[in-house]
Amino acid sequence: MEKFQLVYGRPKNPMAVTWSPGRPLSHHRVDEGEDRPGRPKMAPVLIPADAPPDLAALAASFAGRARDLDPAIRRAVLDALGRQGGKGPDPS
Repeated sequence: MEKFQLVYGRPKNPMAVTWSPGRPLSHHRVDEGEDRPGRPKMAPVLIPADAPPDLAALAASFAGRARDLDPAIRRAVLDALGRQGGKGPDPS
């Protein structure tokens, strides 16, 4: 797998966890560009999160929702989340 990104916490508090081989997970808040009354929506951007994600809860949620996903992809994502379980993600 080249890379993956899981977005969770929508719609109230969207967050993103991104993984690439050989790098720690990164954790970001998603600014959806919608807080601009009377002006057009801007493109969403990732901003470093203030706190690490709950990887156990994220893995459990993903496992439950990814039942129809290709088993190899599902396993690779869960393995990456599990490997990071003892380490805090990189906020960058």
